[in-house]
Amino acid sequence: MDADESVLHEPAHEKSRGGFAGCRLCELRCVVRETTLNPRPERPPFDVAIGVAAPSLEAWLLHGRMPEASEEHWKRRATRSGSRVYIQDLKRKKYGTTTPSVPAQIERGVPNATSVARDLDGLAEAFPAGFRPLLATIREACGT
Repeated sequence: MDADESVLHEPAHEKSRGGFAGCRLCELRCVVRETTLNPRPERPPFDVAIGVAAPSLEAWLLHGRMPEASEEHWKRRATRSGSRVYIQDLKRKKYGTTTPSVPAQIERGVPNATSVARDLDGLAEAFPAGFRPLLATIREACGT
């Protein structure tokens, strides 16, 4: 899920069970906690992993190809207008347009996703607020 210009997740948010208002990751975790899933005793518990692509999924897909595709760079452009322009720039660099079709996103995104998947620790380093929590949850669920 994209961050949609929400507050970036910080380790300090973990101290509050309710999370931090305005942080999309905290808000999504709250929704998951409040959602009642009726687990069956004979089945393992249901695991949920959430990743918030900050500033957008295109930044994750451009990781390693564009030095400015990182959360740190986005923080520097944190003004509302600056972040919107930055996200549009990422989309333009990724797809050649700010409004790509879904087929174009898939066609151009899958090769990048495959490449990025080879360096998950590097992606977590570049995107500590959005990707690192997702990776940690998956690794914990898998016991790795």
